[in-house]
Amino acid sequence: MVSVTAAGGLIGTAATFLLNTGSLVGNWSLTAVTGTVTPEVTRSGLKALSPGGSTLLVIYFVILVALWKSGAKLLKGKIAAGVICGVMLGLSAGFSGIASVALVTATNAVGDKITGVVL
Repeated sequence: MVSVTAAGGLIGTAATFLLNTGSLVGNWSLTAVTGTVTPEVTRSGLKALSPGGSTLLVIYFVILVALWKSGAKLLKGKIAAGVICGVMLGLSAGFSGIASVALVTATNAVGDKITGVVL
């Protein structure tokens, strides 16, 4: 969920690409199955990562890649499913959108403390 709020870079671009691809597939399937148009649903108050939050996201990403590389096939599937679900739900208007705002706030706070200590 946090990767969607990254301002840019490789992680933010990849998350945005995954989100847009999922939205395209979702829009197509909704139109094909029901014949209706996709409603415009957004949430207000989108938060962005601070430099400290972005640092924490990179650290998390490195740990995730290390787990991916060292894990068994079942673990790789769970990691991939978790990343896809998190990215797809990160900007939703429902409960996961509220959780994303809280997660971004916590990530920024912890990341800012870490970078404050390191720098």
